[in-house]
Amino acid sequence: MNTIMTFGSLLAFIAVASVAFWDRVDSPLPIVIAAVVFAVVVPPIIDPFTRTLWTGVDIAMRPLEPHEVDWTVVDPAAVGTSRHDGSSPNGNRFPPPERPEQTDR
Repeated sequence: MNTIMTFGSLLAFIAVASVAFWDRVDSPLPIVIAAVVFAVVVPPIIDPFTRTLWTGVDIAMRPLEPHEVDWTVVDPAAVGTSRHDGSSPNGNRFPPPERPEQTDR
C-alpha cells in the first residue's frame, strides 16, 4: 500500500510540477531533483497511515476466525463478533473467557 500511495502521489507531483513550471524552467533537472527528494521523504511519513489502511483492508477481506484469537485474553463481547449464546456469526462455538474471581470483603 505504501508503494502504491508513494507512486500515485509522485505521479501527481510530477504532473502538477510539469504543468505549473512548463514555461519557467529551461531544463527538467529541477523537477527531477524535486521528485527524487519527494520520493525519499514521503514514504517514511505516510508509512503509519498506509499500514493502518492496509490492515483494515486485509481484515475486511479476511475477517478473523474464532480459532485465530486467544479468547482467554480477548473478551468476545469487545470484538463484536459474538452472540449471547456464545457462538460466532458463522455458527462456530468458542470458549468464554475466564473471568477473575471476585472476593467478598
